Amino acid sequence: MIYWPAPVAAVVPMKFIDGHIRIDISLNGHTLRAIVDTGAYNTTLTASEAKRVFGLTETSPDITDLRGDPGEKRFDKVFDDLTLDGISIGHPHITIIPNLMGRHDANNGYVTGTRLQRVDDPDASDPPMLIGMNILSKLRFVVAFSEDKIYVTPAAPAPVATSK
Repeated sequence: MIYWPAPVAAVVPMKFIDGHIRIDISLNGHTLRAIVDTGAYNTTLTASEAKRVFGLTETSPDITDLRGDPGEKRFDKVFDDLTLDGISIGHPHITIIPNLMGRHDANNGYVTGTRLQRVDDPDASDPPMLIGMNILSKLRFVVAFSEDKIYVTPAAPAPVATSK
């Protein structure tokens, strides 16, 4: 599948659901479900998942670029590594975003008054992470829909050692 020179390649299993490519990634050694989104610049992680997995909140000491209203803060965190089946991206910048969908949206006009789900409530199977172009631009990949796989290599080939 890979038609360019690459020192290493990964084969990442994927699922194509509702028009989105879903994969498993490893972030600082923790496996998370993610959506690959070439239309998004930033890679994001939901605040609830960041707190559950990493203990991160808007008051954590190692976050940057805090913005938004109280209780709706977005912030950036530089993690140690993000890995796709052996291909590692060092020090990825990830934006932690609040969950403001469905019942968590203060301006939601779809209140039903019952236990029915609202139209814009997220599905429990929705991945908590979105891989954007700030990460994808460091990779080259081929999506093989018929195989349910993504073939991935680093974008830049490893430097060739020269002898002097």
